Order: sequence, then C-alpha cells, then structure tokens
Amino acid sequence: MKITLNKSQWEQIGKTAGWTKTAQAPAQIQPPKPNQNGMNKIQEYVNKIRSGEDKNTVLQGLPAGWVEKVNAGLNTPNPAPNTEQQNTSTVPTQLLSPSGSPIKLYFTTAQGSQYIMAESGETRRIKSSHANTGGEDAGLHAWNQKAFFTSKEYEYLGNSPQFFIGNGYKNYTMSLKGDTVTFFVVDPKNNQWRQGTFGDAYPKSVKGDPSKANIPLSFPIVTTPKTGFFILEFRMKGNMISNYHFGSPVADVKDIKSVSPDVLKGFF
Repeated sequence: MKITLNKSQWEQIGKTAGWTKTAQAPAQIQPPKPNQNGMNKIQEYVNKIRSGEDKNTVLQGLPAGWVEKVNAGLNTPNPAPNTEQQNTSTVPTQLLSPSGSPIKLYFTTAQGSQYIMAESGETRRIKSSHANTGGEDAGLHAWNQKAFFTSKEYEYLGNSPQFFIGNGYKNYTMSLKGDTVTFFVVDPKNNQWRQGTFGDAYPKSVKGDPSKANIPLSFPIVTTPKTGFFILEFRMKGNMISNYHFGSPVADVKDIKSVSPDVLKGFF
C-alpha cells in the first residue's frame, strides 16, 4: 500500500530524525594561510633548524604546505641586516671633523685611550682612566687641530712643551719643515723668539748633566699613527700653541669603516 505524506508530516519526521533543511559538510581543519603571522611562524621553524634542532622533529605534524615552505626557507640565504634601522645611535652618517675633513682612522694607545683622526690631521680623544692620575679628566676631550707621532727615542723632546710654562716660558710655538718639528720659545730675558732647548724644559736634568742643556728641541715625526710611536696633538691660537698633549704610544690602528658604531658613538 502506498503511503503519501504531506509537507508537515515530512517536517515532523525530519525533526524526529535530526535532519536539517540544508545538509552541511563537516568543517575541514585547514592550516592557517601563510599570511604575515604564518610567514613569521615558518621563519621560526627555519631558524630552529638552522640553529641545530633536528629537522624531522621540527617538521613533524606540520601540513604538507608548511613543510614545503620551511624547506624553501632553508634554501634561501639569510637576508642582509638592515643597517639603516639598526644603526640608530648618535653616530653621524658622514663622519667629519670640525673643519669638514673626512675621519679616516681610529686608534688606541697603550693606556687605553681612544682616538679618531681626520685626513686633515685633526684628532679627538676619549681618555681612559689612568691609574697614575686617578681618572682625572677621563672621558671625551675637545678636537685638536693637528697631531704628529714620534718614536721613543724622541720621547723627552716631544713631551717638552708641557714643561715650558712651569719654567717661565709662557709663549711657545712650533714649526714643521718636511718631517721635522722644532719648538720655539720667547726668552723671558730679552722677550725674543729663539729655538727651544732641552735645558728650557728640563733644567733639573741639566744640572746633573750640563751637556744636555743646549740640545735643540727638534726631532723627526710622522703624520699617521704608527704602533709604538707617541702621539703629540695640539691647538693653535694665532701663532701660539694654546693646548698641547703628549700621549702614550699607539697600540692599535684601524680604518674607521671597520669600527663598530657602538664604539664611534662615544665621540659624538
């Protein structure tokens, strides 16, 4: 016997059986699309493998699409660092001295002081804390207009200007001819310029050895830092030396391009 059901009867049967009007397929679990977050996760897996973690362990359970992208990442060289973003220190993009001369060298001395030097010969120093001075005036110093370097043989001649004032020679200067520096002083006896002598700077030493008295304060120099050579740097005011510093022997010299910005930022 044929049974015919009307619409309401079919709806009642459907409710009893748990039918729905529109059948829907069960939700299929899909891996997240490789958007920015997904790409970051893939890169994380790549980094784990590159750092030494077992590849099979890292890839275990990942969808095939992700495994493919991780393998592709492993075959891609590491990107070059974005130095423009990283170098956010106070180091200028173009390193210049006060006169506008390009800075070309970085060097250190035996007592740990640091220097930068421009093509013009201008220098700037970060003085280390010296044990013999108790850290006096340690830190960044002003630019000097010029710097030369001389060997240990001429240490006392090169250091002589630091003793002029204490011995009555308030005005002094220097001349450079070729690769030779000569110091001149104003003689307080007649107020006339003359070449400085060993006796002007070291009178006590001369008392013990009079033969040193008239040794001229003239000696050879080089204009670029050289390991083992003493640095002498100065500023001029008119024709006079207004500031003079005789430093420790050079220990290490580097091209400025090879120096870390973290080191250079101390000079600016």
